[in-house]
Amino acid sequence: MTGVKGFRARRIWPLTRAKSFVDVVPGLVAGVEAGRRHALQDLCVALANVVTHDELADRALDALGADDETLATMRGCADPRARRFAYEISLDVGRLRESDLMAAALGEADVVSRIRCAEAIDRMDRPDLLERLLATRSSRVRAVALTGLVRLGRPEHGSRFLGDASSMTRLTAQWAVRRAGGDPAHIYRRLLAGRPGTEVRNLIAGLADCGGRADTDLVRPYLADPRPRVRAEAVRTLHRLGAPMDLIALLGDPSPAVTRRAAAALRGSGVPADRLWPLLDTARPRHVRQAAHRILSGADGWTRLKADLTLIDDADASLRRRAHDDLAREGRRDAVHEAAGAAQGRTGCPDRRGRGVSRSGRRR
Repeated sequence: MTGVKGFRARRIWPLTRAKSFVDVVPGLVAGVEAGRRHALQDLCVALANVVTHDELADRALDALGADDETLATMRGCADPRARRFAYEISLDVGRLRESDLMAAALGEADVVSRIRCAEAIDRMDRPDLLERLLATRSSRVRAVALTGLVRLGRPEHGSRFLGDASSMTRLTAQWAVRRAGGDPAHIYRRLLAGRPGTEVRNLIAGLADCGGRADTDLVRPYLADPRPRVRAEAVRTLHRLGAPMDLIALLGDPSPAVTRRAAAALRGSGVPADRLWPLLDTARPRHVRQAAHRILSGADGWTRLKADLTLIDDADASLRRRAHDDLAREGRRDAVHEAAGAAQGRTGCPDRRGRGVSRSGRRR
């Protein structure tokens, strides 16, 4: 199995550039049929990376699909794209046993192949197999399994996953709870009122999906939680629920995660610039100063210029570079506008406001 990645980089691409893939495939197929070492991997990597001629693809697929052992060998190939291609063939021709499907859905490193195998299991209408898939670390496979169980009339598993770390799985779990006749928002409220442990961040995020503004008092205390990720999620949820917050004060949080959430909530809000200038002070942490500069840079041109000039000689190299780059971008943009204006003056083309400009430069 060794050398497959090297083959792809060293031989397939040069060959397919030097001559058409039509000229390459017959030799690769012949090598497979002759039992040459690594020939199967070579062919599979080639097929996985190059769009093939239909007739040659059929010949190659015949060689690859010769027997179950051949396909099993290819599914263990070191090259991920070749391995995925082998799974595609195996699934399309129905050559994967139940145990192979389960093993791939639970542990295959390639996410696409793992999900395709999970979907194949879902089509088998086997609740016992889908329940086993709920234990996988892949959030997308968990969502497939949970969806299949609801479809088969088994929505009772949904409540277990309301606190899942994956938003996709949480949303699927909320749907399952509703199909079972429950209210996911009510469950989130009950769990959060009990001051949960490790799942609290996910529960807060889940309440943002299905809660309302009346839930903000339940979430607000988590703004003072000692865990930065919980505080950040509380900011995000309160913003989604439309709760008033002092977001500028939250920009000064010691955690960059909280500051990023607060900055995202402030974007486009028209916050007064005079409350942001103090956050550029050198006594502030870098992430706070950076967030303040980013918000100020999105304001009017004069505010942007002042923010850049404030940091242009800063002792922090990253902030200094950010201000310098922003000024350079603005300079290039102004130069383009000036050039466009000069061109309009020469040609009499309409300016950006739709008014004509004469050759003398006067607008008509």
